[in-house]
Amino acid sequence: MSIAVDAAEQVFITGRFAGTGVYGLNAVGPADLFVASFNSRGNLQYAKRGGGSGDDSGNALALDAAGNVYVLGQFVGSTSYEATQLPTSAGTNLVVLRLKPSLGLDWVAVGPAVKADSIAVDRIGHVYVSGEYAQTVLFGAISLTAAGATDLFVAQLPSEVLGSAGRWTWVNSIGDLGVEGR
Repeated sequence: MSIAVDAAEQVFITGRFAGTGVYGLNAVGPADLFVASFNSRGNLQYAKRGGGSGDDSGNALALDAAGNVYVLGQFVGSTSYEATQLPTSAGTNLVVLRLKPSLGLDWVAVGPAVKADSIAVDRIGHVYVSGEYAQTVLFGAISLTAAGATDLFVAQLPSEVLGSAGRWTWVNSIGDLGVEGR
C-alpha cells in the first residue's frame, strides 16, 4: 500500500483488495489493484479498481505538479483498468498507470516480470521505477541480465507514453554475483 498528498491536501492511496465492499468496489480475481482519493476533510472523492483473473496489486504511487497520479502495480493473467485491456501475462508483470486527478486512465506502460516497489516523477514528467529482477528481462527493447540470483534495477519512462508496451527510455542494473534486493 502507498499514500501521497497533493498541494491541496487531497490524499491518494493504492493497494490491493479481495472480495467486495472496499470503497464500493468488487474484486474480479483473487486480489485486484485499487486507487482512491480523499479530499482534505477525509471524504472519499473517487475509487477505481483494476485487475482480472490473477493476483493484482497497487504497490506505490506518486503525484506530479499537474495533479496526475502515477500508480506502480503488478498483474498476472488477463487484466484491465477501466476499458483498457493489458497484454495477457503468464507471470507477474509490472504496470505503470498515469491517471488524471479524477483517477481516469491517461496512459499505461507494461514492463517485465519483476518485483517493483518504488516510483517517482521528476519536474518535467519523466517517470522512474525501481525494484529487483532475476535472470533476463525485457523493458520494451532493452534487455537486462542479472549477474547474480537477483539484481536491482532503475528504469525511466518518458513524460508521455503511448501504447501499452511503453517506451522505456533507459534501464540500469545494479548487482554482482550475490543477491541484491529489497
